[in-house]
Amino acid sequence: MRFLRFASLLVVSLLVSSLTLSAQDTRKVTEPHLPAACVTLEASIAAPDGVIAPADELKLDTERIQHAVDTCSAGKAVALRARGDKNVFLSGPIVLHTGITLIIDANT
Repeated sequence: MRFLRFASLLVVSLLVSSLTLSAQDTRKVTEPHLPAACVTLEASIAAPDGVIAPADELKLDTERIQHAVDTCSAGKAVALRARGDKNVFLSGPIVLHTGITLIIDANT
């Protein structure tokens, strides 16, 4: 009886260890990369101390960004970046097309 218990415990432990060994992830993972920008848009609104002037709140960049996205080919990116003290883009909804990346630089 004791031998049967030991043998069944041994079989169960061998099964569990073999499942663990075969459950390793064998996928090849590569580092992501940013695609080349087809267009780089520069900000035209400044926000000193994080505050946008009331007159600038009506200057939306939606059409400019959407036009850049629409003319960019798949596999490319539209980059938004600051220019000096101008670091704000104001936009309504835009439609990103398949294969287009929107890159927003730091401090923008």
